[in-house]
Amino acid sequence: MSDNYEPELGQMLFGQPGQSLSVPTELEAAMDALQNVFGALHPKLYNPWGNSGARYRWSCFEAHAYDWGDDEQPFNFKWRDFIVSWYKYNGRGMSRNRKMSAAELAEMLRECMTAMLTEQPVDCHAS
Repeated sequence: MSDNYEPELGQMLFGQPGQSLSVPTELEAAMDALQNVFGALHPKLYNPWGNSGARYRWSCFEAHAYDWGDDEQPFNFKWRDFIVSWYKYNGRGMSRNRKMSAAELAEMLRECMTAMLTEQPVDCHAS
């Protein structure tokens, strides 16, 4: 199986640009975990992993919901130089810019979870 990402038809025609590689199951699970932690910590905020328009940043990462506007959206999730994009919501049409080792994935999860547990998200629309 190829690691190259092939978008679905709707994403090719109407979606934002994706990244070059497909997303493996363990990375999709990591994105789901971050989405669920955000929802548990901030139930009254729109979740940036959903189709909400929300955009937040923390000291070590950013999460941006799918953008329905005409401006090109370079990513939905960014940690250091690692980028994940999706079509409309987390879990659909997911792609990434590079491969990540299991150790690096664990490091990403630790850093992002720690940031979510110790910092308030900054609304990117307000800054």
